[in-house]
Formats: sequence, structure tokens, C-alpha cells
Amino acid sequence: MTALLEAHGLSKAFGGVQAVQDVSLTVGAGEKVALIGPNGAGKSTLFDMLSGASRPDSGKVLFQGRDVTGLGADRRCRLGIGRTFQVAPVFASLTVRENVEAALLTARNKAFSPFGRLAAESVTPVLEEVGLADRADRPAAALDYANRKRLDFALAVAHRPALLLMDEPTAGTAREDRAEIMGLVDRLVAETGAGLLFTEHDMDVVFGHAERVLVLSRGRVIFDGAPGAARADAEVRAVYLGTGGFHDR
Repeated sequence: MTALLEAHGLSKAFGGVQAVQDVSLTVGAGEKVALIGPNGAGKSTLFDMLSGASRPDSGKVLFQGRDVTGLGADRRCRLGIGRTFQVAPVFASLTVRENVEAALLTARNKAFSPFGRLAAESVTPVLEEVGLADRADRPAAALDYANRKRLDFALAVAHRPALLLMDEPTAGTAREDRAEIMGLVDRLVAETGAGLLFTEHDMDVVFGHAERVLVLSRGRVIFDGAPGAARADAEVRAVYLGTGGFHDR
């Protein structure tokens, strides 16, 4: 399997707190990997370093064999890394269609303006794919929470990234919405061969969709393997039992 993403010895501290300690991982093309761990394990810090939102104190990040450690999130996006967020950061004052236009233009290193618009042929297929075509001309502020998550997904995948980083893609959504959102994710990976790394609090989502599970505890990877093996691993079970059960956040 071709490695799209490689992290080698990533560490990050905030003051005297070591949030991430010597973490190494890989995500392959077409592979779906879940990153889980108890609250405060360092998942968000690690995600920020992988996406370019922050730089590690030590270690490096490779994307398609290229060292991108010093590149910001915008540069990594243009290289082919998409990211969603736990709280969907959509442009509330813009329409759904304009949000996707802005994402596509940003990926092409162009500014969004009334004079720099994209043809509907570029935007409509993305909206149809995520089930938002009938809401294209509504303000993003008018969307309910589940549809904001769908729009966040559309913004991340509009430029067809080779790697998708998803931070709790189903957080705060109803069970039926979780199934639909993860169905969209599964189809994208199957159709494009993109690699996927996602964090998630719902273990049904994790074990229903991940092909490999990474478990983070106190800033370190304590497990990397198949979902079934993660369930049976004594150290993994001890970590979750210590937080009140086998749950992520």
C-alpha cells in the first residue's frame, strides 16, 4: 500500500504539558484509519500538526513523499489534503453554493469575489454528491446542524483531495445522519482512492468504518492495528475503562 501520509517522531508541548510525544504513523491510499483516545490524549494537537494548523516542536510530516512540515494548512490543501472540523467552520453569510465556490477557488489559489465566480458545472456536482443541491441558494446560516456537517464535508472534498483528515465527522448528529455522513465518506474513498484519517467519539462509527485503529493515550500511540484487535487489547481496554467505558471523548 502506497503511503500518502507519514508522520515521524512528532512532538508538541504547551508550556510544561507534553501534548504529543514522539508519534509516528502512516495512512495509505484508499485506507480508512481511525484515531481514538480518551479526552486529553492529544488527538486535536496531532491533527493540527498533520493538517498544517500548527508546527511540531520536533519530528516531520511527509505527504506523498514530500516533506511538508514547514507548510501551512493552505499550502497543504493545494497539494491535496482536505480537512473537516468538529465544529463546522462554514461561511454563515454566504449561500451554500458560494461556500463551495470559495473552497474551490482557495484550492486553486484564487480569491473569492463577485468577479471571480465559478460555473455551476464546477459546483453543482459537489452539492449533489453531499445531498445539498436543493439548498444551494440558501444562506449557510439557515442550515440545521447535520446539513452544516455535510457542507463542511463538501468544502473539504470539493477539490478531490488525495488525503482527507476528518475531526469527529458525526459529532452532535442523530444516528441516521451519522450513517448518511459516513456513507458519503465511504463512497468518496472507494471512488477516488483517497486516504482517510478520522477521529470519532462514536465507537459504532469507528468499528463500522475503520480498517485500522490508532489509539492515543497521554500523547503517545499505544496501539496500531485492526479494529477487532483493538477491542481485545488489554491496554486499550484499560485506557477506556479508566474514562468510564469504551468511548472516545
